[in-house]
Amino acid sequence: MDSALARRSVRGMSFQEDVAVYDHSRWTGYLLQRLLPGCTRIVSGRADTVEDILSCLGPGCSFFIFHIDLTSARERPLARADLCAELSLRGVRVLNAGVEDISKRSLQRKCAEIGLPTTAAQRVGPPEELLIVKTNLNYGGIPERVAGYATAPGPTAEPMEYPVVSRRGLDPDTWDHPDLVVERFISDEQDRLFRCAVLGHRRAWFRFISAERVKRVPSDTSLMVAEETVPDAARLAVNAFISSHGCDFGAFDVLVSDEHAYIIDFNSTPVWGDGDLGPLALLSDGLRSSKR
Repeated sequence: MDSALARRSVRGMSFQEDVAVYDHSRWTGYLLQRLLPGCTRIVSGRADTVEDILSCLGPGCSFFIFHIDLTSARERPLARADLCAELSLRGVRVLNAGVEDISKRSLQRKCAEIGLPTTAAQRVGPPEELLIVKTNLNYGGIPERVAGYATAPGPTAEPMEYPVVSRRGLDPDTWDHPDLVVERFISDEQDRLFRCAVLGHRRAWFRFISAERVKRVPSDTSLMVAEETVPDAARLAVNAFISSHGCDFGAFDVLVSDEHAYIIDFNSTPVWGDGDLGPLALLSDGLRSSKR
């Protein structure tokens, strides 16, 4: 094993030692770290080869999870497709193999491709229609800047500030800004935002109610709800996206309006912090129950 990569591979214990996580994040406080504290973590490096990574796996490795806190994960590692192919030949199930781009444009394009409602806005439309301006990169591109991949995204550098304006009031230059995305502003009459956390075949649903225009679900297990209480449209939209695009781990944010469900965000490296997992800990059963 390459000595540098060996120092970055931390072998876990229990059934979770059969789970390898190829990680590019701070790790501590991320949901996957909280769910699988006994996994084998392999810290991602830009120069990692397929052989380097394979040498870090234990003989009983059954699952390999990409956990890359970047909007584009195509180059982590550079030979990503070759790695996935080799893992498949070894009988290792790869999670998030197809999750390579979680940008806002990519998310809405993928929704449209499979016939799901999309928030993508058109330049021409009703002057008073409300629009929301977002950064195309996840979390305002902060992970990219920290990793040295990208510069600041421009006028809305603060990722938590998404302006909501009418089409009439929108600066025309915003439409052509490469780092910004204009979407239709979707609102739920009941002020709800749904989140679905996914690991393997398991789902955990949250419902957050807030009068704030731009809602963000806090990490709080008290917001968990039974799946059968979630609108059918929301559950069907998430299941369709997962089936079509291979999202095996992460968190979806969904708004429901006029019985239509809109996936407004997907995060492949959700953060939880040090709060109590409570029943959310059962999400790891999505791997345990399917372990070979």
